[in-house]
Amino acid sequence: MKRSLITALFLSITLQTFAQSRVLVSVDSLISLSDYQAARIALETAAAKTPPPESYRFSNKLAEVLILQGKLDEAESLLNRLTNDSRTENSFLQAEVQTNLGFLYLNKARNDIALSNLQQAKELFEKSGKANSVEAARCLADISLVYATTGKLNQAEENGIIAMQMRQRLLGDASEEAAASYNDMGLIYSQTNADKALEYFDMALAVYEKLHGKEHRKIAIANNNLGLAYRSLKLYGEAVTSFESAETIWKRIYPEGHPNQALALVNLGITYGQMGNSPAALGYYEKALAIYRKSYGEKHSDVSAVLNQMGAVKQDEGKFNEALSYLQSALIANSPTFQKQAVAENPRVNSYYNAKVMLYSLRLKAETLEQKYFSKTLKLSELRLALQTLQSCDSLIDNIRFNSTNESDKLEIGSSANEVYESGVRIAQSVSEAAIDFQHYRKRAFYFAEKSKSAVLQESVADAEAKSFAGIPPEMLEIEKQLKANMALLSQKLSQKPGAGEESVLREKLFAVNGEYQAFVKKLEKDYPDYFNLKFNRASPSIEQLQKLIRPKQAVVSYFIAEKGRRLYTFVLTQKTFHLYNSTLPEDFEKLIKGFTNSLYYITPDVYRESAGKLG
Repeated sequence: MKRSLITALFLSITLQTFAQSRVLVSVDSLISLSDYQAARIALETAAAKTPPPESYRFSNKLAEVLILQGKLDEAESLLNRLTNDSRTENSFLQAEVQTNLGFLYLNKARNDIALSNLQQAKELFEKSGKANSVEAARCLADISLVYATTGKLNQAEENGIIAMQMRQRLLGDASEEAAASYNDMGLIYSQTNADKALEYFDMALAVYEKLHGKEHRKIAIANNNLGLAYRSLKLYGEAVTSFESAETIWKRIYPEGHPNQALALVNLGITYGQMGNSPAALGYYEKALAIYRKSYGEKHSDVSAVLNQMGAVKQDEGKFNEALSYLQSALIANSPTFQKQAVAENPRVNSYYNAKVMLYSLRLKAETLEQKYFSKTLKLSELRLALQTLQSCDSLIDNIRFNSTNESDKLEIGSSANEVYESGVRIAQSVSEAAIDFQHYRKRAFYFAEKSKSAVLQESVADAEAKSFAGIPPEMLEIEKQLKANMALLSQKLSQKPGAGEESVLREKLFAVNGEYQAFVKKLEKDYPDYFNLKFNRASPSIEQLQKLIRPKQAVVSYFIAEKGRRLYTFVLTQKTFHLYNSTLPEDFEKLIKGFTNSLYYITPDVYRESAGKLG
């Protein structure tokens, strides 16, 4: 009798486990099709029929679906209930919940908390004896994603490879999960090794075609990734073929047009533009623009991005008025409040859907105005407007740098900032040569030169040294991180152009959080001045401030190297004078600098005299 009861109990548990697994497999299939609503209904139904704690796996999976839907607060509430329930004692289930918490905080722009939760999940998988499970592989894949997001590509590669190998071993080389890892590895390598990225994207495409045929959305995504890899290698024919395949699939899936189809068209436009075929590029941009406007309306960052590309084509063709018209339309499309068609107007730099897209619009506008001045009009007003536009760029760069939680974004902005500061020095110096108030523009050139140097220094030491240098309490650092994460998340939601009602609510929330953050920064300035000055003080010294520090018969000489333009700008300050000199860099400039430095280090007068003479 006892044996019969044990057998019946074992059979009941086995059938229950099988039923759970069947539901979860079905939900995974729905997720792969992006049918999140059907997945949610299936999980809610299964959870309602299953008593706790057995139902918790359904609830945890439901949290994953909510995250994929962008319903982060609802997901967080559900995961916190699971975490705080004393019946969730199983280490394996705890590990799954911690994995989803990590995934949640990654989506909430709290990479620090995300990594902490995922590392805890990894330890719990090991504790439960499930360190080699499919679920543990997902945890490692998410850890890889956190590292990739924060620019730590070596750690991203290490964890991504382990996750991929586990999935290959447990599920096979041709499984959906293995293909996801191939795609992840391709994205990681696309930042460092285009050939290797191409290899992994090819592997992902082969698996997806085997699993889903040739008309599936994942085939389109894989083709798009392949096209990007081919284009980075300048294999334009292969890139065009890949983007065309992606566009064809999206068109068949969505006959009325879809933003994904527009993205493929944009990529075709960029590729043809790089091939030198401007008419074809513009044709693809026009098709993409029509789809984006139909999907989103006139105002959206994707609409703005396409208009930027069209402006760039017209700039290359020397049709500057047409280029400026497109770029002004791009600024209007990317701002919820800006509507002015006059090229002399620029939007406020704290009102946008996508900050990086706006920065590109402003940079390109300044560049176009400068080219128009030198090649056609010689109207000083256009050069002044170009400088004014670069000043807007400078303010926007500060906003992005100090409000961003994403290290990859900061690195990307660093490259744009270098071009902005170099252009600022060049244009300010050019205006100074033609303007009556020339000293004002020399001072602007000095500002941009010093801003370039201070930005590099501040960025390099701020996060590394600020905590230990200033003695700021950990709880204050946590408040700072949370406020920045909230701003990043709200900005991300706004960039997706929600409906009018939701947009209004999001903007009110963002305004409130911005107010909190500004109040917090003011408190830091008062209570922790060392930390504030190191991390937030953006002020550059003025000429007048520096002159008050210079003694009689002393001079301060400051250099700015414009690498793109191969120019050397020399600023010379005394107590009462300020001069700016502009010269061409010698062809062997780097060699001369190295010789000059070595002559000082090794005390070689002959080398010193020769190199110093040529550099002087």
